[in-house]
Amino acid sequence: MTRNINLTHSFPLGLTTYRPSQLEEHLHGEEEASLMQRNYCYWEESSQSWHTSTVQKLKDAGLKQLKKCLCVVRQGIVHSGSAGILDWCICCVEGDSCLDGYVIMCTRVFGWKAETVQTKWIYWGA
Repeated sequence: MTRNINLTHSFPLGLTTYRPSQLEEHLHGEEEASLMQRNYCYWEESSQSWHTSTVQKLKDAGLKQLKKCLCVVRQGIVHSGSAGILDWCICCVEGDSCLDGYVIMCTRVFGWKAETVQTKWIYWGA
């Protein structure tokens, strides 16, 4: 899930703004559990409005999306009427393998392994 933040828009009232170096310094010593409860505000171009969520909700949404993608990739090459990979940059041959999926968020850099799925395909980039 990608969020585009346009810093030319004014922030909603009541939010503290920091220069990037100040924000990094402010968040550096904070525990992950505390950071996950923080509000996250972003500008959404399609609705032309600000949205607020928690970092935890964004993480959960990212993990959910990644799991859906892993289920599709797990099926290997797309066949008529089925989900799968249809990309000339990714080669798939039959064989046993595992796929690992990760969600990475940058406030401080956090990464979470979503899951490992067994597959009957071997993948590599072309």
